[in-house]
This record gives sequence, structure tokens and C-alpha cells, in this order.
Amino acid sequence: MFSKFESVRDEELVLKYKECRDDDKEMELIERYKIHSKKLASELFINFKFVYQVEYEDLFSIALANLFVAIKSFKENLSFFKLWKRIATNDIKIYVTTLPLLVNHRSPRYLLTSRDKDFADSVMVIASPTIEDNDPFLSSEIERFIREDKKHFKDTDVDIYILLVSGFTVMDIAKSTGLKYHYVRARINVIKDKIQKYFVHS
Repeated sequence: MFSKFESVRDEELVLKYKECRDDDKEMELIERYKIHSKKLASELFINFKFVYQVEYEDLFSIALANLFVAIKSFKENLSFFKLWKRIATNDIKIYVTTLPLLVNHRSPRYLLTSRDKDFADSVMVIASPTIEDNDPFLSSEIERFIREDKKHFKDTDVDIYILLVSGFTVMDIAKSTGLKYHYVRARINVIKDKIQKYFVHS
């Protein structure tokens, strides 16, 4: 990174770049967002790789390419990082839903696979929590557990679980499954609670 920009915030640098585009500012932004793009691609790849035939490098490329989409959309008094992350994550999610599912993985019955604009507009990445990377949820053993425990889980819980660990938000899942938003939130709480008790505390 260029030392002359070391103390310049992202927002200030983006505004300067929009006023007067030059190679130094552009390279500085690219270097900063290469780091962010690698982190975002890694986080989403961890979730998506259990369902889709996805490549980390593709997610990284999409994340970095959206730097310039975010620059074009940026306005003063916004957080540039949050704007970029929302745009990049939305684009990655839309891209991933067009990929083939893993051969031995059962597709959720209601999984959306189109680039429908209404779906794209409905993705509110920062509005709803998703499972964090360090939670003990990314496991086929857990999926089997949900399928087989008919006493505590409903048939749709498997679909909710698969979508959740694939990186979809509560809002995404509700739209994908046709279930009510608050019902999905309630079922996620049940799933988390039962899994925590069985896998973490047993």
C-alpha cells in the first residue's frame, strides 16, 4: 500500500478518487480491498462448498470486482466498507445459486436457482443474522440428526438448515421456502437449541 494514503480513510479516498481518478488512488483501493475480498470469499466459501460446486477463486474475483460497483454507488456519509460488503455478498449469493449442486447432496425442495430481480432485491445481507463460521453447524452428521429426529424437527427444518449454513439470511430462507419470516426465525432457534444441546453439551 502507498504510505502517502496510510492515514486516509476509505470513504475519503473513494471521494478523492471519484473527483480525480489516478493510478495511485486506484491501486491503493485495490490493495485494501484485495484483503477484504479474500476474507469475504473465504467466509462464504466455507458455507457454500457444502452445497454447491463452487470455487474460492471465483468468489474472490466477484468480491474484488464489486469494489468498482461500490465506488460508483458511494455517497458521502455512508460506510464504504459496509456498502461494498453488501453489494459483493449479494452478487456472490446470486452467482452461487446458478451453480450445480454437489452430486451427492440433496437439493432443498424450495431452493431458488434463478437470477430473478425480485429475489436479488430481497437479499438483505446485513438485516438478519446467519450462523457464524465458528459455530458447530457445518456437518453432514448434523443434517442426518435433523432428518432422523422426527420428535423435535419438522420436514422443512432440513431445508432451513441447509439454506442457513449455505449463507442465506432469514429473509432469504423465508422467500425461498414460502414460509413466514417469524416462523423461520423460530425454527432456526429450535434447530440451534437442539443441536447445541446434543452436539456441544453431550
